[in-house]
Amino acid sequence: MFKEKTISGVVWSAVDNFSTQGIQFVVGIILSRLIALREFGLIGMVTIFIAISQTFVNSVVAYYLNSYWSGKMVNYPMKEQVGDILPSFLLALVMGVLVYAIGIILQSGVTW
Repeated sequence: MFKEKTISGVVWSAVDNFSTQGIQFVVGIILSRLIALREFGLIGMVTIFIAISQTFVNSVVAYYLNSYWSGKMVNYPMKEQVGDILPSFLLALVMGVLVYAIGIILQSGVTW
């Protein structure tokens, strides 16, 4: 039972990743034909910055959540859940603001 669910989860995750990449590839081709080279390059730079930022924020928050909870969410009172999730939310908020600030600082050096 567990083996089948694991295989099913891996297959659906792979389908999700490949379909996302395929859609992004097709959209990139369409955009490259519709907009000028300069704007397409700008979109590429923004996309790379967003991908790196998401990876950084998601990995930090996931590490914090996995190391903090360790599977005790069954029959867990709502008040304690909120108390445990609040630090994760605040960490994600701080990381988002930090990444935004870094983006603003880096953007100020870009010349048009």
